[in-house]
Amino acid sequence: MRQTSTNEVLIKRSTYSIFLLLLVLSCSKVDDTNQTNFEAVKQLHPTTINVSGTELLVPSGLDVLESGLLIIERGQYTNKFKFFDFDQYQLIGAFGTSGRGPDEYSESIPQPVSTTITDNVQLYDWVKKRIQVYDISVNDHDEEVIQTKINEYVLPPELMLSQYSAFINDSTVVSSGGLSGGYISFTNVTTDQTDYFNPLDYDLSDYGHREKSYLFESLFAVNNEKKLIAVASKYMPELHIVTFEGDIVAKTNLPIDVDLTKLTDIENMTVNFYGVTSSSQYIYASYVGKSMNEMSVILDSTEFQDIDLIQLYKFDWDGNFIDSFILTGGLYRYLSIDEANRRLYSINTISPNYEVVYFEME
Repeated sequence: MRQTSTNEVLIKRSTYSIFLLLLVLSCSKVDDTNQTNFEAVKQLHPTTINVSGTELLVPSGLDVLESGLLIIERGQYTNKFKFFDFDQYQLIGAFGTSGRGPDEYSESIPQPVSTTITDNVQLYDWVKKRIQVYDISVNDHDEEVIQTKINEYVLPPELMLSQYSAFINDSTVVSSGGLSGGYISFTNVTTDQTDYFNPLDYDLSDYGHREKSYLFESLFAVNNEKKLIAVASKYMPELHIVTFEGDIVAKTNLPIDVDLTKLTDIENMTVNFYGVTSSSQYIYASYVGKSMNEMSVILDSTEFQDIDLIQLYKFDWDGNFIDSFILTGGLYRYLSIDEANRRLYSINTISPNYEVVYFEME
């Protein structure tokens, strides 16, 4: 009997030791995750693009394509979309006219959503709520730019405030910004049925449509090969990677506390992710970490060349943090990556002439 009791005690002690070991290992894993150092120290300096063959007045968006760089001009009546080669940034084509016609555009064309299909561009007309997909190619014989519309959709009234929109396949359009139902919406272009990606577990019954739309304000980028979407929240410190069906593949939390009461005082709520672009291998998301009021104080008191508000975070498509950088000399929200030439393109929105720039990536 005594031997049996001793064995039981040994078994219990062994089980307890294993439990403690697993608990320690589990806690160590959580601590390692929380100790990820997102703070950037490596600086990237902008190189201003000097285009030829035209003049850029107020560039308001850009997109890296296989055959050149597309730049959107705000307020242009004609030639709203200008196409440049990568060698000398020579203008090789332009299209787009303001108006109310079928293929005419309003004055508000947001930054194109980043996708990994680099032979076409998705142009979203915010006023008309119309997303168009153009295949862009350059004729080798005379270097003429040929744009062919391959898809088009007008968003339903439910999405009238959405800021960004893009096809992820022939049947589905994803949108973000101005939504009160989730970070992004999935809309069937045949039925107009819309579903939302909302991973948050908060009681929002005391908040109105405006506060909810602030909470869910986000940007997204699309990996068409992997059929994944990177969703970068503006006011919540998190980045999600989701499937085309809205299922979570990975989530990255930034080590930042959130005060939801500031949704009613949005100018004092911390801005986290500010822009996002992607390649087939990586996600590049710009990060601020200050409120709009804090940003305004810095911008009002500092020469634009000395501004270093923007950090650039690099993730892989498993959600792993890879590296971080400081983007110096301006404020950069519009991002487009040229992975082949290892250049990140952007627009300096606080320089006197809205300079189009690139950063040499390491």
